Amino acid sequence: MAPFTTDSAEFNVLQSGNKINIGYVPPQNVPVYRGKTWCATGPCVGANNAQLAANYNLSPLYGWAINYFPLNFTNPTSGSISSSCTSAKQCSR
Repeated sequence: MAPFTTDSAEFNVLQSGNKINIGYVPPQNVPVYRGKTWCATGPCVGANNAQLAANYNLSPLYGWAINYFPLNFTNPTSGSISSSCTSAKQCSR
């Protein structure tokens, strides 16, 4: 994969022809899609950028990720996050 410093630089390489096999199209270069969200086989794909249509097909990116927020229940500075306060004086730090 070629390194790009900006999304515009990558888009310029995509525009120039078949220099890379796969690329990211910056949001500002994707036509606005106002159709329905789901089609019979999954998420609908809108129109391709006219400057890229001759060399590339537009396909959606299905990102897979697990997001979580680790909680420190025994933080020595703020104390236990699961303890309950019985008065405002106890809860303020």
